[in-house]
Amino acid sequence: MIVQGHVQAVLPDYEIGAELGRGGFGRVFAARHRRLDRDVAVKVLAVPAPAPELAADGVDAEARIVASLDHPHIVRVFDYVRDADMALIVMELLPGGTLAGRALAGLAPP
Repeated sequence: MIVQGHVQAVLPDYEIGAELGRGGFGRVFAARHRRLDRDVAVKVLAVPAPAPELAADGVDAEARIVASLDHPHIVRVFDYVRDADMALIVMELLPGGTLAGRALAGLAPP
């Protein structure tokens, strides 16, 4: 289970804010890097107990792949932190809300 206080303890340089969304594997929080004065999103993925090393390897690969990409339509990754219970990907915070919320408001594909 992902606890906001645990996220704060793992990322002491960030002020963890409201939950922006959740899914089957984790949650996304708004946050602010205190020293850089930068708003970010923190994707928090729980590492399942039965095979934590396999799950963590997959998350490590996701963080590396996304961090290596550079495109205006792909979110930028600023940091990646992992502890025994969870993996955290710190990325740019984009405006506009969630895709589900935008679809409800009448988002139409180009």
